[in-house]
Amino acid sequence: MKIYLLIFALSIPLLADDAVKKGAENRVEQFYCVHSGEHYQHLLWKKVSPMEFRKMDQSTIYEHFKIEHKDKSTEIHRSYSTPSGDWFFELNYIYNQKGNLTKITSTFITHGGIDLNNPEADVKPTTHIQQFEVSPKKKLTQSKSLIQDSNTEKKVNRTFYQPKMKH
Repeated sequence: MKIYLLIFALSIPLLADDAVKKGAENRVEQFYCVHSGEHYQHLLWKKVSPMEFRKMDQSTIYEHFKIEHKDKSTEIHRSYSTPSGDWFFELNYIYNQKGNLTKITSTFITHGGIDLNNPEADVKPTTHIQQFEVSPKKKLTQSKSLIQDSNTEKKVNRTFYQPKMKH
């Protein structure tokens, strides 16, 4: 699954660039993945309209892409989670009019945040928000990192397992 996610993530600039070249404006495309197999190893990507997606039972959809072609940019909203619901990722990729990636915002939510000031305490729901910017020389750098309690939204000092993301 990791290899497939990486391949799909690498194709995102191509999707955005293609939309810009076609002059697509204010158009939305949605894709979701159906997982099957004992370890959810079989993947089948499907394309649906936004209206069809809203009507679907989304409780078994663990990966989803929404591509919004706007007047001067393309935004790709990606979400995925574990089937157990232990953690959830939401990523937003923003491309400029030329099809170049300009910004990534990542929100990771887990139920397993461990308080570094009190490691023996119960684990708590934790949100990690990160923002990345792309320089004019096309270097991706992190511009923001905030760890907060998912319930109170207050900044906290916690550690947690977070899957590695390749951007």
